[in-house]
Amino acid sequence: MAFFFLHPRCPPHYPRLSGHWVMSLLCAPYLYNNVRLYTRKQHLVDVTEIFNLLHWEKKKRLFKLAYVVVLLFFAVFWMIYSALEDD
Repeated sequence: MAFFFLHPRCPPHYPRLSGHWVMSLLCAPYLYNNVRLYTRKQHLVDVTEIFNLLHWEKKKRLFKLAYVVVLLFFAVFWMIYSALEDD
C-alpha cells in the first residue's frame, strides 16, 4: 500500500497521490541549501583559507555527492519502472 502513494501512474481521481511531486520534494533540501549558500555569499571557497576548512569542506561535499547519487538512482529507477510497466 505504501508503494501506491509513490506510484507515478495512479488513477486520475487521485491527483495528489500520483507521485509526480515526490522527486521535487526530494530535491527541495538540495535547492534550499544552494540558495542559502548563495544568499550568504558562502558558495565560493576562499583559496587562502581552504586549508583551515579542508576537513569540513570535504565532508560537506561528499555528503552532497552522496545525496545527488541517491537522487540519480531514484530518477533512473522511476524511468526504468515507467518504461517496463504494463498498462
